[in-house]
Amino acid sequence: MTGGQAIRTARRYREMSQAELASLYGVCTRTVQRWEKDTVQLKWDTVKAVVEQVCDLKLGFVLLLEQQSNENN
Repeated sequence: MTGGQAIRTARRYREMSQAELASLYGVCTRTVQRWEKDTVQLKWDTVKAVVEQVCDLKLGFVLLLEQQSNENN
């Protein structure tokens, strides 16, 4: 799983739009789109901050969600 995938999984779990996430984290929507498409390499500190502070989820939980999703597909 990439950092962008983790952010997308957390955002969708919280039923947030990219614009909402961007606004809450203080970046533009295009930045979130780039993260989620993995066109920008993210530091895991940034991924953890977005997932835990903005989406209010533990990064480990999000990684587990993504793993389960991949197993079901």
